[in-house]
Amino acid sequence: LNIEEDQLGALCEEFLYDHDGAIQSTLKLVSSSNLNMNSDNVKLYLTEMHENGDFDDVYCFSTPLYQNDLY
Repeated sequence: LNIEEDQLGALCEEFLYDHDGAIQSTLKLVSSSNLNMNSDNVKLYLTEMHENGDFDDVYCFSTPLYQNDLY
């Protein structure tokens, strides 16, 4: 995906504070790239990434995403 830095920052913040809204924003981004996903796919993929430790070194506004209990 070709996500601008400001879009990525906004999406990151949204995942911290409005998980369902961030899922919808993610779906809008992927649909603009002609990818076919639904909210269940996004949630499953994020859960897999969380379980695999893919967020262990990711910080969003000084908050480590691995500490986010929404996953």
